[in-house]
Amino acid sequence: MKLGRSIGIFILAAIVLLLILIWWITSQAQLYQSNYGPGLRSEFQFSNGSPYINAGGERKEVFTIYPKPGGLLHNAGFRDGDIIVSESITGFYKLLYHSRGKQVTVEVVDGGDGQPLEERELRLITFEIPAAKQTK
Repeated sequence: MKLGRSIGIFILAAIVLLLILIWWITSQAQLYQSNYGPGLRSEFQFSNGSPYINAGGERKEVFTIYPKPGGLLHNAGFRDGDIIVSESITGFYKLLYHSRGKQVTVEVVDGGDGQPLEERELRLITFEIPAAKQTK
């Protein structure tokens, strides 16, 4: 009887922890993509997407970036439709937000349908995140 109760308490604790994790992940996505995202997209002059592509006969959702010509990300070497493989969408926004005044490196591959992602040429794009602008 005690074993059954212990298992029940363990399962309940696991469910509560899972719910907390789900809440935390969605709150992070909300904070960085919705709250900070518009300012970051404007400052760094890019848009992003999450299209489905055919990669090596497998359909997958990917994180793509579309830098505006002349913008910081375009000048750093990002190209339209590049797939960022080193960061999630939220992770990329967090990287931009928390790396002010630092140099960062992002891994990308060419976008679109074709070879599996792991068979595409990996490009490392290293660039400096400008320091935050001071307001008076």
